[in-house]
Amino acid sequence: MVDVPTTSDDSKYLTADEKLEAQLSDQIEPYLFASLFQSHVLPVRLKILYDTVLDKLSFKKKLALLKTFGWTLEDYERGYIKEVAS
Repeated sequence: MVDVPTTSDDSKYLTADEKLEAQLSDQIEPYLFASLFQSHVLPVRLKILYDTVLDKLSFKKKLALLKTFGWTLEDYERGYIKEVAS
């Protein structure tokens, strides 16, 4: 009987940097969720911490994480979500 894998293991084809980025992204996501999701302001000390960590991620991954929690890159860099007057 042949053992057929049910899932593909693409992680063995990743470079060390890609593995580190994926691991870092997975580790920071719960913290970003807790502080950014449904929030409009990011405390300065958290922003400094997140800047340090997010700078280690690719630009594309950084944008994807911020978008997941409803923030644009401009809002994140500003530290708050700018309300558009209607």
